[in-house]
Amino acid sequence: MSKNIIQFVVIFLGILIIFGFIALIYGMYLKISVISEDMIDDSKRISLNLEKSEEIIDMKVIDENSLLIIIKNSGNLKGAIYNIKQHKISEFIEK
Repeated sequence: MSKNIIQFVVIFLGILIIFGFIALIYGMYLKISVISEDMIDDSKRISLNLEKSEEIIDMKVIDENSLLIIIKNSGNLKGAIYNIKQHKISEFIEK
C-alpha cells in the first residue's frame, strides 16, 4: 500500500472518530435535557379513605393491571387490590 492511501485512511478514521464523539455528546445532551412540553401532568389523586390509625406499609405490583397495597391497623394487616385500569380498589384481603 502506498503512503498516500495509508494517510487517507488515517485521516478518514480520525474524522469518523470526531463525528462519533460529537454524536455521543449530542445524544447525552438530548438524554439529560427535559422539554416541558413533553411532560404531561396527568396525576390523579386516589384516596383509600384510611382511618387515622391506618398506614400503608408496602405496595407491590401484582401484574400490569393490579397493585397490592398492604395496610397496617393497630397490629392487624389487610391488603387492598387496586385495579389500575378501573382506578378503584377491587377487593380487600384481611389477615
